Amino acid sequence: QYSNKEALKMLINGEGFIDNFTWNKLYRREILSNILFSEGSIFEDILWTPQIIHNAHLLVCVDCPLYHYIYRSESLSHNKHNLAKRVHDAIEMFEQRIIYIQKNNPILSKMTICKFQDYCWKLYLKICSNDNMLDLDGKIRHELYQHFYQSGGKYIFEINNLRMTFIRILFRIFPDLCSKMYIFFTK
Repeated sequence: QYSNKEALKMLINGEGFIDNFTWNKLYRREILSNILFSEGSIFEDILWTPQIIHNAHLLVCVDCPLYHYIYRSESLSHNKHNLAKRVHDAIEMFEQRIIYIQKNNPILSKMTICKFQDYCWKLYLKICSNDNMLDLDGKIRHELYQHFYQSGGKYIFEINNLRMTFIRILFRIFPDLCSKMYIFFTK
């Protein structure tokens, strides 16, 4: 059992059983209270899940499979051909999540921004590791870097992990150099 504050921290930190996916949870109707998905977005659960957790008083996790998820490579969220839309939608949802967390749970703001930065640089490096075949004109990498840079250099030092701090500083200054060192950064 987790309080909504504990569960929200776990969600943002990527710890435990709590994640963004909507398909692996059961919800009480009153918790949903008019919280709707963003229409037309692929990663709407990035914003929706923290709102639902905020409305819940208690979350309970069971270690028992109750749902069979089928992975389809051609689905909207996995299709490599619409990478630009997927990245743009994820960035938009992360930015809305940051605003929501700042308003409703400001204590977790820095952590939320740091996790957004992690998403940006990890995806940037992943695209580079595929010989840029998914981003021939560099627009996606440029968008990721811009959002990483604009999300706030002051939070680079918020992580108590020296390796992560080093990676963030290096990526902020030399994104192309980091892309050549992808394997080192993703271990």
